[in-house]
Amino acid sequence: MRTSVKAEAARWGPSVFHCSRLSAKAFIAMVRCVSEQNHANIRSSATRLCPAELMDVHSRCSYIRANATRLLPRVIRTDSLVGPKCAKTVQLLIKAQRRPETMDKHNQAYVYAAVAVLLWATVSSAFKLTLRYLDVFQMLFYASVASTALLFVILVAQGNIGLLRTYSRRQYVRSAGLGLISPAIYYIILFRAYSLLPAQEAQPLNMIWPLVIVLLSVPMLGQRIGKYTILAMLVSFLGTLVISTHGDLLGFSFTSVQGTLLALGSAFLWAFYWITNVKDERDEVAKLFLSFLFGLIFVTVAVALFSEFRVDGARGLLGAAYIGAFEMGITFVVWSKALSMARTTAHVSHLIYLDPMLSLIFINLLVGETILVSTIVGLVFVIGGLLLRGLDGREDTACLSAKS
Repeated sequence: MRTSVKAEAARWGPSVFHCSRLSAKAFIAMVRCVSEQNHANIRSSATRLCPAELMDVHSRCSYIRANATRLLPRVIRTDSLVGPKCAKTVQLLIKAQRRPETMDKHNQAYVYAAVAVLLWATVSSAFKLTLRYLDVFQMLFYASVASTALLFVILVAQGNIGLLRTYSRRQYVRSAGLGLISPAIYYIILFRAYSLLPAQEAQPLNMIWPLVIVLLSVPMLGQRIGKYTILAMLVSFLGTLVISTHGDLLGFSFTSVQGTLLALGSAFLWAFYWITNVKDERDEVAKLFLSFLFGLIFVTVAVALFSEFRVDGARGLLGAAYIGAFEMGITFVVWSKALSMARTTAHVSHLIYLDPMLSLIFINLLVGETILVSTIVGLVFVIGGLLLRGLDGREDTACLSAKS
């Protein structure tokens, strides 16, 4: 079928591509099956024959297939396409488009994004549950082992393992520095915060990292802060106080001052890591793999100095493996795929705001924490501050694509 289509298209191409009365939709259907020798002719004719909104072949192919029968008579009736051979060509071209319907890429992006957000929403509960069986260093070590192995498999599956041989010594040193920040220092601080605070407090406090990115962008990237960003920071800061003090702002009593400072500090550390990492143009999975590979070395040293490798029972290991897979590993790849498939990152990146609310549900169901009204109120302030940030007219999607 494909061979006959291309042969006929090549023969009748000139009359097809220069027909000013040709249906734009049918034209796009034929373009997708034409031979290589007609590509230049297609490009030069496409602008003249097709409205701008129909130029995206991938987004319109479903419409073309669904309307092929209706479009066919209209095409054949066109004066410049008279003749049985040309009619046969058009029939072959349109028939070639009749494939099983597949989900639109943009809709697939929402599915991938929803899966990523749902998985990330479970990790706060996984932190608390795993900390019942492992200490901070053990949990990070076994999680890092799992994530490094998984990222290596993904890199091989993508056929990008050869990229590692193309990187310079300087790039490897950069990866080592990033690995020291995350997973090593960042997750030690974050896991320690979770060990000192209820999960419903630690998770929202860490959630302010998008605003911290904006704040650090001033000295690190030379950006300016708008008035709405300043207001957003104040609103989110009020939310963190409501969560940390359980709504008792005047009493100013905390569950753990150290835990609160560590949770907030982890947001600053992640923001610094993200700004540093965003300047690196290497493949995302390859970068992450190298960071975790070097980070695993640092974490191994930390376990040898401050903990032990032996653990009792399999529950802790299973929890750490889950964290390594779905906090540090595959979920990142799923989220990146969602962003790449979306028409714009803005369409899917704001789904990340569902993460803290979903996290509270899992924390209640899996960990057994009673969710306080003050936590919900404070979280509304935090998310409201993040949304206020968008009123400055600059896109936050880059920040939101970094991590949940």
